[in-house]
Amino acid sequence: MIKRAIVALTLIVTGSFGMAFVNTQPALAGVCDERGRVITLKPWFYNLTSGNSCDLKSPSEVGGFGPYIWRIALNLIEDLFQITGYIAAGYIIYGGFLFITSSGSPDRAARGRKTVFNAIIGLVIAIASVGVVNWVSGALL
Repeated sequence: MIKRAIVALTLIVTGSFGMAFVNTQPALAGVCDERGRVITLKPWFYNLTSGNSCDLKSPSEVGGFGPYIWRIALNLIEDLFQITGYIAAGYIIYGGFLFITSSGSPDRAARGRKTVFNAIIGLVIAIASVGVVNWVSGALL
């Protein structure tokens, strides 16, 4: 039962992440950067579209090839850290489930508490990492 839930959650997250890359056609002019967002994941071209035409900027418009590649890389890195945060939140739920279903067994209760504690640490690290990526992105680009 738990394996099926984990597989289902993995498929949902993977499918959502994949849609950020597939769904790149804008529905309305001027919303190109917001188009393609899934949950909070940014599309790879975030901040690389020009005006209302939704065409990708050339590297010369961004300041060169280096900043252009950095923008794409930082968008993808931020998405990976956000996915890590979602996985950590899933482990918090899983650890709570283990704790609740321990039926008084001290070993299983300790395992659930340890899972929740480690997942909270991972979630804090993921949130801090997203903040650092946003800070670097704003400072460099």
